[in-house]
Amino acid sequence: MKKYLILKIIILFLFISFVSVAQSEQLINNINVSAGIPVKQNDSNYFIIDRSQYVVSVSKELSVPNWAAYYLCNDDFGKTKRYSKNFITDTTLPVGYYRVKHSDYTNSGYDRGHLVRSDDRTKSDTDNIATFYLTNIIPQTPDLNRLVWLQFENYLQQLCKKDKKHLYIVCGGAYYTGKTIKNNVGIPDSCWKVVLVLDSNQTIKDVTNKTLTIAVMMPNEKNLKGKKWTEYVTTVRNIENATGYNFFSNIDITLQDAIENKLYKSSIKKE
Repeated sequence: MKKYLILKIIILFLFISFVSVAQSEQLINNINVSAGIPVKQNDSNYFIIDRSQYVVSVSKELSVPNWAAYYLCNDDFGKTKRYSKNFITDTTLPVGYYRVKHSDYTNSGYDRGHLVRSDDRTKSDTDNIATFYLTNIIPQTPDLNRLVWLQFENYLQQLCKKDKKHLYIVCGGAYYTGKTIKNNVGIPDSCWKVVLVLDSNQTIKDVTNKTLTIAVMMPNEKNLKGKKWTEYVTTVRNIENATGYNFFSNIDITLQDAIENKLYKSSIKKE
């Protein structure tokens, strides 16, 4: 009986290892994380969802995405109309994870804030609907979601449409005070986004110390009217220090140091 139990444990361990390796290999082949999967030391309390539209890490403790990573270029935009039904409970989450409902946000005072923007996935109905899973949503104040966060989303969209840039984006929230809405869904104190900017003929292999990065950290609060997204520009390295995540890990460490300490200011266009 003891030998059988030991054998069962070994088989289970090998199965889990196989699944982990298979998932990692699958993620490596997902263009949305070509720049690297964000990693935090001593953090295993999450579940990664791998979709063609984005990759997202969901926090078991906070019931919100830790981060969402996605690739964005002009080809991602189409004529699909915005999904108009309720936000979608994500049933792909494993047992032990709370599956957030549309009603958890109702009358909370917070918007259902997209990490991967609906308007950035308009090539097909399937792409657009994928952005409405509640594993892609965090509580954002209306002033953040509809003002400065939206300004920055529009700016990135124009980089793709007008300047034909290809962007590798990671975004999420920073949680310090433990605030929640219904069913203990975490409210971020700040929302951040880091962006690697490449030309249309470039890939991750073409990154140099001159490659542009953009990083913002915005307060998730009221009274943001009149503010500009450019007021919240910081460095990728500062956001790494604030969140504990390592971004762009598929890029050579020397190049990471160069581009992640760069403040995006000389190229900022007037809004």
